[in-house]
Order: sequence, then C-alpha cells, then structure tokens
Amino acid sequence: ALGYGDLEHSTSLTWQVPGMASDAHAALSTWNTASRNLQSQQEQLLVGAASGSAAGAAAVIAFLAYDTPDLVTVLSARSARVGSRRLAAELDGATAVRRRTTPLSAHAVVAHSYGTPVAANALIRTREPVQSFTMLGSAGLDDEWIRSLEQLHVERDAAGHPRVFTTMAPGDGLAPIGARLAGRLQPNPRAVLPGGAGIAGAHVFDSGGRGRLLATDGHSVIGEGTRDPLGTHASAGRGYLDAQTQSLRAVAAISLGVTEQVPGGIGR
Repeated sequence: ALGYGDLEHSTSLTWQVPGMASDAHAALSTWNTASRNLQSQQEQLLVGAASGSAAGAAAVIAFLAYDTPDLVTVLSARSARVGSRRLAAELDGATAVRRRTTPLSAHAVVAHSYGTPVAANALIRTREPVQSFTMLGSAGLDDEWIRSLEQLHVERDAAGHPRVFTTMAPGDGLAPIGARLAGRLQPNPRAVLPGGAGIAGAHVFDSGGRGRLLATDGHSVIGEGTRDPLGTHASAGRGYLDAQTQSLRAVAAISLGVTEQVPGGIGR
C-alpha cells in the first residue's frame, strides 16, 4: 500500500482499491497518478471551503495489497474474497489508530472495476463503518456474499440510506460485460445487460462531462492513447480519475463528505 499526504494527522483519509491486472509491479505508475490527482482535487475543494491552506488535510492510500485477477480469473470471486480480509483489517486498523490520535472527519473507500467487489466484501467484514463507499465502473458485486447494500458498514445519510455511490461512464463497455459474464450484481441500473442482475440503492452520479469538466470515455482509471471501440481503455486524459474530469471532481467531493459539490448532482 502506498500513502500520500499525512496519514497520521490529515482530516480526511481515502482508500483506493484497484481492479484487474493491478498488482503493484504492473499498476504502480497508474495508481500513483490517480492518487496524486485525487489528493490534489480534495485539497482544492478544502481550500475553497475554508480560508487558509489545506496542505496536509487530505491523505490517500493506494491499496495495491491483494492478488488481483487476470483476464481468466476475473470472472471468479476468489481474489475479491481473499483480498477483502486484508482490506477490512486495514480499514478497522486505521479507524482504531485515528480514534486515539487525530479523529477523521472523512474516512472513505473508492474502488474501480474488480476492486468494487473487493471493497464491498471488506465492508461487510469491518467492525467500524466508513463514511462513504464509491464505485467507478463496477464489475459487479458478489451475490453470494452481498444481497443488499444495507449490509455494508457505511454511514447512513439523513434519509437512512447507506452512503454508497456509483458511476458508469457512457463509453465504458467493459464493466457491464464483466459483471454479466461473472453473474455479479451491477449497482448501476443503466448498465445491467440482458439476462444480468442489478443491486438497488446506490446514489448515482454522472461521469459524462459537464461544462469544462471532461467526460470519461472508457474503462481506464487513467486514460492513455486512443479509446478502443468497446471502451476497454479510455483515451488520454479521460479516465475515471484523470485530472479535469467530472468523475474526479465528484469522487473528491464525495470522499470529503461534501456531496453538494458533486457536479451535476446525485440521484438514486
């Protein structure tokens, strides 16, 4: 796991959980960029919300600490179930340490692709709730372990709903196929393919671009090169956590607990 910012004294702490083919040797560069982008965007929002500098107020951890699946094993639940044990322990450990040192105003989990069943499985194992859980291009949740989002140890909003958020880029063709082939539950209602199954209750936000904020046009967390026809890869600058994207701004706002700053708003 790789940390960014002051992990002991920051006011917010966000965990990022990667998906397929993201073992550290293969994904460190991508998640280094994604983590720096998110931390920078969080601190910009914090500066806008209060006078003075927000340096050190936001910390991010890239959780490159489970054996991620490949193109063959990605349809299996095994990696998500095994990886969830360590993630759950890390989340509860962070909560316990911070309770004794500097309490967190925001403790969030952000997961991409196959990372979403890893994180969801972890959040039914934890003893303590996190403030929010955000899914980007979800490859679906493990239907043998999770039947309702109410099972997740995530704080509730004023209406009593768990603070679970999700987005699926209009150009992301890979995640819906992955969820359908694996028989997992898709949290994005418009991304459920024929014969597939969904899971209701998440708060949905848009990643299709708004104003000067760019659209995410493929499945990648960081876009490189040109988008392919299926949207397996996003084009340069148009991944879910690329700078200047609507998706990144939304994730930063949600993870800080300032959902009123999500561009385009949030629905259910």
